[in-house]
Amino acid sequence: MPRKNSTQVLEKSTVTEVVPSPVEGEELTSSDAELSQVDSQLTSTDEVKLKFEVEVETFNAKLSTALLAVPNKPTHPSLGNVLVAATDGQVKLTGFDYNLGITVSCEANVEHQGMVILPAKLLQSITSRLPVGKLTVTANAKSVVSLSCASGKYQIRGANSDDFPTLPALDANNYSVQVKPLLWLSRTCGDK
Repeated sequence: MPRKNSTQVLEKSTVTEVVPSPVEGEELTSSDAELSQVDSQLTSTDEVKLKFEVEVETFNAKLSTALLAVPNKPTHPSLGNVLVAATDGQVKLTGFDYNLGITVSCEANVEHQGMVILPAKLLQSITSRLPVGKLTVTANAKSVVSLSCASGKYQIRGANSDDFPTLPALDANNYSVQVKPLLWLSRTCGDK
């Protein structure tokens, strides 16, 4: 019996590389013109929801830590994302899967405070390949995020931060735990 041909439908990628504006005298193609129009809309100050500049290496290190709490196969679509929040002089990255939540922060030059959620694995895939230097992250009111650095500009469709689950509040009291008794306990319970 002959085999049936299977077809696979691939979704259009959510990342768009934006090319720089042409030099005077050059003409834009229609796709270049559309990208330039999207880029100019993204950078207009009335639409900016979030904007900060950070070192690529620092951002990658903190993002890798936050991704430890992002599940490989999320049970809810928003759990595959990372929450990016820019506040006074720092950027917080939060990963959460209802069992484990990790929030890390790094220093940044914050121009516009705000929050947005981004696809965690896609964000890491892009930023891990960027060259050493500064990374500028800009989000508009429609949660379209632009990542700009020396090597180029990338756009990712994000989501509203209201869709991200809130982490449980911790007590104001600080707790300390000694590691040695826990290790002893885990070894003795693991032997039985």
